[in-house]
This record gives sequence, C-alpha cells and structure tokens, in this order.
Amino acid sequence: MGFKEKKKAYMDLLSQEQAEADLRLLQSCTSNVPEPYTLNPKRHYGEILFNLLDYKTREEIRTNRHQEAEKEDSESSNSGEETETSEATEEKESESVQTDFDADQTKSAETPSAETTDQKKNPEGSGVSEDPVVQS
Repeated sequence: MGFKEKKKAYMDLLSQEQAEADLRLLQSCTSNVPEPYTLNPKRHYGEILFNLLDYKTREEIRTNRHQEAEKEDSESSNSGEETETSEATEEKESESVQTDFDADQTKSAETPSAETTDQKKNPEGSGVSEDPVVQS
C-alpha cells in the first residue's frame, strides 16, 4: 500500500473508541509493539492504527472491529444476567446487615450508658455540686 492510500485509509478508520481492538490486532501481527501502546491505547490510537496499516488492509481492520464489537455485545449480555444475580445477593446481604444493625441499636437503647446515668445524678454534668465547700 502506497503512502497516499495508507493516509486515506488512516483518515477513514481513525477512531479512538477502536484503539483497544486495533491494538489486539496489531499484537497478533507483530511482537514489536511499543509498551506505551499497551499501557494507554486510547492515547496512542493514531500511532497504533498507522502501524497496523503496514500489516492489514482497511477491510481486515473493519472486519476485526466488527468481530470485537460482537464479542463485547455477547459478553455484556451474559454479564447482564450475572449482574442481576449479584445485585439480588447484595440486596439480601444489605438487609441482613441492616437487621444486625437494628438489633445492636435496640440493645444499646435498653442499656443506659454511663453518661446518661451521670446526667441523671447531676443534670448540669459539671461534676461540681451547687454548694461549694469552703475550707477554713
């Protein structure tokens, strides 16, 4: 593919959202993928695509992108079922924790604390009696 054809294909295919799919395809073509590409593919999406066009045609890249999107859709529909199950489990656990919390609150309401007892003895809470003792 000549430079003009590669540049046209590059401009047509340029998409940050497809960076991860393009990176996986590039990794399947060559083992010499720079590390920054793998660390942050969306930042280097243009470079990934430009390098990928050395190995694959425009049609092959589009086909790979469609296959990747189909995989993600099927995985998300399967994980949707798992999410509903995990949400139900979390709800049950939450109810259990709330019941335990309510039981603890009931126990603490029945048992007066030391502070409450002190306040009943001396409502001012200062610990000093109203009549100061005068020493001679």
